[in-house]
Amino acid sequence: FAMHGVKRKTAAERDVEKEKAKLAAAAKFNDVANLILKHKKDGKRDEEALQLTMKALEINPEFYSAWNFRREILRDRLKRAMEEESHEGKKEGGEGREGGGGREEARGDEEEKKTGEGRSEMKKLLGKELELLAGGIERNAKAYCLWTHRLWTVDQLLALEDEEVLSKELSLCDSFLRADERNFHCWDYRLAIARRRQLTVEEELKFTTTKVNANFSNYSAWHHRSRFLSAMAAPQKGGGGEE
Repeated sequence: FAMHGVKRKTAAERDVEKEKAKLAAAAKFNDVANLILKHKKDGKRDEEALQLTMKALEINPEFYSAWNFRREILRDRLKRAMEEESHEGKKEGGEGREGGGGREEARGDEEEKKTGEGRSEMKKLLGKELELLAGGIERNAKAYCLWTHRLWTVDQLLALEDEEVLSKELSLCDSFLRADERNFHCWDYRLAIARRRQLTVEEELKFTTTKVNANFSNYSAWHHRSRFLSAMAAPQKGGGGEE
């Protein structure tokens, strides 16, 4: 049939187009993957390598080698930032000592400022990583690698004393669980974040209660709840003869 003079494509024609698109995506992925492996072999952990990993992961979020290489690149950047920060601090500290007490105090203040700026830049880098991951999870919420890399990123932020990230991650989990209450990847991730946040068993039970009340047949919420009920019962086993 035709509509407004435009001939509709047959099912066979649409299948051919889909197959062509798949082949084109596969060819693009292979090209990018080969470039990533070359960068990794050559030890190039630059911005180009970082962008290449993102291109590959947008096509295939289960590409483990790309995730591993991306972490290598980010670790290298964080390490260099810390080294530059340390070097700058030592340099300014030495100059301060040469100039007497008053100048040393001023240099100390400047050093502290530089340290804060360095940490701020590193937090921005990791914060951007979380933003990219959020988009990836929205497109493919059940890709295990995305959640693993997100938890790694959170741990890097915690090492930089960014405690606020845990509250933000709990909120993100709430959002994703509203979209898919049975996403066990998100439930596992929430458990990891809750432990880092040191939430009490009672707090987690309260959270799961809201999920169970919303949908009594939510198996994932019940399973998550049972893990914490077990944690509550465990200390009582060693209670001796006291009743």
